[in-house]
Amino acid sequence: MKILCVTPTYWPAYEFGGPIQSLHLLNKGLKINGVDLTVYTTNKGQSSDIIVNQLVNVDDINTTYYSYYKCLDILGTTGWHFSLPMTYELRKNIKKFNLVYILSVWNFTSAITAYYCHKCNIPYIISPRGQLYKNVTNVKSWKKTPYFKFIVSNILKNAFAIHYTSEDEYLDVHERLKLKNKYIIKPNGIQLSDFKELPKIGEFIKKYPHLEDKDILLFLGRLSWKKGIDLVIKALPKIIKNNKNIHFVIAGNDEDNYKNELLKLIKKLKLNYCDLSNSFLENNNINKAIITFTGYLDDLNKKKAFVDSKVFILTSHSENFGMSVVEAMECGLPVIVSKNVGISNEIIKNKAGIVVNNTFDDITESINKLIGDNELRKEVKQNSKLFVRNNFDISKISTSMSQIFNELISK
Repeated sequence: MKILCVTPTYWPAYEFGGPIQSLHLLNKGLKINGVDLTVYTTNKGQSSDIIVNQLVNVDDINTTYYSYYKCLDILGTTGWHFSLPMTYELRKNIKKFNLVYILSVWNFTSAITAYYCHKCNIPYIISPRGQLYKNVTNVKSWKKTPYFKFIVSNILKNAFAIHYTSEDEYLDVHERLKLKNKYIIKPNGIQLSDFKELPKIGEFIKKYPHLEDKDILLFLGRLSWKKGIDLVIKALPKIIKNNKNIHFVIAGNDEDNYKNELLKLIKKLKLNYCDLSNSFLENNNINKAIITFTGYLDDLNKKKAFVDSKVFILTSHSENFGMSVVEAMECGLPVIVSKNVGISNEIIKNKAGIVVNNTFDDITESINKLIGDNELRKEVKQNSKLFVRNNFDISKISTSMSQIFNELISK
């Protein structure tokens, strides 16, 4: 079984968050299960010394990072990924593969891959990863609507199957768009062994000593409007009335300069903050701060943040899955998520966290309740770790996906 995976960005492009990490983990698992796997991607988000337009080995996976036209970055954070070298290789090699797995929809790489698959009668699977949620397609609809009508609709129509990472995504996309394709519902996963040995308590505080003795409320992810960070900031004045020890830590890379919007909001609400993502360039009285921007945290520092925090929060306006939520739960950090997070229904069923409406009252009440109730946090911690072990082990998910791919090809 020869499978080609095509994605606009790929590991280790850390700035693009969970989808890149989860795809790489899946690919490594497929490789272990005997799948002959090749990855085509672009060099977007990669370091300048990355080898482009030729085959390289990435964790035992055959990968090619194709150069793309950077001038088209004006179309958005990730650009359109227009790549002539990738086009040539697809045209030349597409018939060598039994199945093609395509990540994402709003870019050139997915469009050109689907075109050659359809032309050469090669079955392909599309994994939209939350990009077709209704409230996502409504943003910048002036350019998305015509693109969907003339390109994305054909990509979906001709797909052999569509892979959703949550039941919520399937219900929002497959049924709303009345798609006739086969579908797969399989979540993203994490490598459980990576969380076997966690950092000692206090390691994160050592790096940020002004957080000592604080009840840390942690957000970790890309700084984007989708994540609903503004809702937590707006709720903070009400939250700190009940708990003056609260400190909101915002960790992650900026996207589309959204951080500036958050800073405007913070200043409007007259909240003290410190921005430590740029070597203490802006600390606004660090000892009085109730909000800290850390910038991007690598894997080790991310785990340190999970271990030293009291509650993890993700009040997304749209989120098909939420890798950071699963990682936080595996680290024993209780979570609060909005109903817009794809796995929220499963969290409710398993009592693995608190699910909120995106209202200030609901967010405030839930934060104060979870931080103030030690027994509740203990119960949520136990349930969430069991929930992760039973549902998000990448070894089990990749084995299941390889079996599904085999079945699809044989049919």
